[in-house]
Amino acid sequence: MPDHQPLRTALALLALAAAWPVAAQQDASDIVVEGERYPPEQAKQISTDILGDFGVAQANAPAARWTEPICLRVVGLSDRQAAIVDARIREAAVMVRAPLARGKCSANAIVSFTGNGADVTSQINRRAPNRMREVPEALRKRYLTDAMPIRWWYSTGIGAADGMAASSVGAPGVFFENSDATANALNISGDEGTIVTHRSSLVSTQVARSIHNATVIVDASQTGGVAIETLADFAALVLLAEVKPGARSSSISVLAAFGGYDPPKGLTDWDMAFLKALYRIPLDRTAGRHRNQLVVEMSKAMSTAKGAKQP
Repeated sequence: MPDHQPLRTALALLALAAAWPVAAQQDASDIVVEGERYPPEQAKQISTDILGDFGVAQANAPAARWTEPICLRVVGLSDRQAAIVDARIREAAVMVRAPLARGKCSANAIVSFTGNGADVTSQINRRAPNRMREVPEALRKRYLTDAMPIRWWYSTGIGAADGMAASSVGAPGVFFENSDATANALNISGDEGTIVTHRSSLVSTQVARSIHNATVIVDASQTGGVAIETLADFAALVLLAEVKPGARSSSISVLAAFGGYDPPKGLTDWDMAFLKALYRIPLDRTAGRHRNQLVVEMSKAMSTAKGAKQP
């Protein structure tokens, strides 16, 4: 299991003088905004395309999800707006059966609203460069300099499928000492472990990838009037799943919220079909098996075939 004890040095990131305003909330409160169903072959192809867009179970990297409880922290907003974001992310987590921490906990899933995303990211990278080591180098450079509405990244780990031991991959994470982001702190910890397995299988890989920490930085100066509910749902998708940093998708996903004609206003049926499938499949499988399993589960949920889920 990853070591979440803070190191001796806590590095200050940024002092925000005031909460950042974002667009007013929408009238609709539903998370899922679509209801269309598709012919089976089309549903299968769309499912495959979504996994490619999201970068999930691609090449030789199996899918990852949260296996330890998610301790969510939303910072940089007024109490009312933070409550909206928090509630929508938690609602999505409950709907897909992701584990949520109860009571007091050390934050491992951060959504931070700021007026300068590049500056905050640069401070994190400068003071704790290992914190972003899972972000591809070319994208990391863009994260540090470019104007963009949302940045996100993860620390993931590999553990034994039987739960006996784990190994950290990436440095476990960011947490903030207080909820109004006036004295944010970064803590880095983590020890490399040894994976020990005690069973054999023709299907199981004996190991499983999991998300240990996730960080989402929303640059309020770049969101272009996108409603806070949409921002919350975007954050929910990239917090609950290991979506390729910087990924974009077609209008059937909330990842398209910042471009195109008639972008989605929140998590779509396709987003939810993906997340629900992700939290159903066994983790101790190869990337190829994960792709097949996810496509089967997603297309089943979105298909017009007999026995498929109907709106």
